[in-house]
Amino acid sequence: ERVRAEEEHKAQEDAERVKAEEERKAQEDTERARVEGEREAQEEVERARAEEERLARDDAEKLKVDEERKAQLEGERAKAEQERKAQEEADRAQAEEFRRAQEEAERL
Repeated sequence: ERVRAEEEHKAQEDAERVKAEEERKAQEDTERARVEGEREAQEEVERARAEEERLARDDAEKLKVDEERKAQLEGERAKAEQERKAQEEADRAQAEEFRRAQEEAERL
């Protein structure tokens, strides 16, 4: 009877030790999974932030290029307009000079 009781006691202690070890391992696994999940979430946040910053830089660069091109085109348009007006003025002056020369020739 005593031997049987000791064996049952030892078996119960072994079962409790195994159960405690399994609970400890499960708790470690849970903690490891939580830490890994937090790390992955933080990495994803950092990746998303880096992507947003990259897109913002790309947008700013595109806007800058667009503004520079717009300014260049506006400058070219203004220059062409100025040249056109200067040519018109030169043509008017030449026509006026020719008219005066014809009038002078007719008068003589």
